[in-house]
Amino acid sequence: MATTYKTLRCGNGTWSVVDGATQRPITFKGRLQIALTEDAAQAAFTILERVQQERELQAQDGRQM
Repeated sequence: MATTYKTLRCGNGTWSVVDGATQRPITFKGRLQIALTEDAAQAAFTILERVQQERELQAQDGRQM
């Protein structure tokens, strides 16, 4: 099952990137993706989506990452 990601605005005005299924913050590049600016959260989200797409393509082709 593919992981889906979402950006969420927190009550204090910061942003987090979370796992879409669990709503828990994810770790990316060794850092928990919480208390981010909107731009930083969007950038991390974009990279994570690209990585996920590449994994899906590799799985279809029989390759591994």
